[in-house]
Amino acid sequence: MSSLDNPRDKVRQRRVDRLEKRWWVRKAVNLFIIWHLFCLAIWLLPYRSSSPSPIIEGSLGAVRPYMTFTGFAQSWNMFSPEPDKMDVTLEAEVTHANGHKDHWFFPRMARMSYPHRYQAERWRKLVENATHGSNPILWPPLARYAARVNNYDAQNPPVSVTLISHSRIIPPLGEPLPAYTAVPLQTGHGASVTPIRPEDLR
Repeated sequence: MSSLDNPRDKVRQRRVDRLEKRWWVRKAVNLFIIWHLFCLAIWLLPYRSSSPSPIIEGSLGAVRPYMTFTGFAQSWNMFSPEPDKMDVTLEAEVTHANGHKDHWFFPRMARMSYPHRYQAERWRKLVENATHGSNPILWPPLARYAARVNNYDAQNPPVSVTLISHSRIIPPLGEPLPAYTAVPLQTGHGASVTPIRPEDLR
């Protein structure tokens, strides 16, 4: 009687066969983990040179699409060498068909409870990237979102949106907070006004 005639040995052998057939799954998982750790290491390198070496620049270019698309992109400039002192929020001036204007603010963390803030914290980063980072590619989708939120009358829909940045520099501890400075987001041609089409309100 061979060892494979034993039911336990048969079960064990089937498991071994399945594991051997799935070796590529383990290889793929291991390769992904190595790739991810490599991307994190390159992305978080603490270089400060205005002209990094071609190797670092090339590596950053290779990992940037992955880090950005997956949402793993991060930086330590919130903590060092000097924390960002800019306090910024975003207002949408929504113009309706009859000329009436609504002034609506995107979610503001300071006015939320901690549980609600935890759910909406990504808004802070989005607003920072759109204003402080001056990223015009984000302006049209933000404007369309504000138009949808303020589309409460089918006979008088929003027709355009102007985004306005409200910002101030946080002073040292103990000094009074300055007032916000309101400036429309603008390109080289002036204030950026996003026209709203009927399909944008769906």
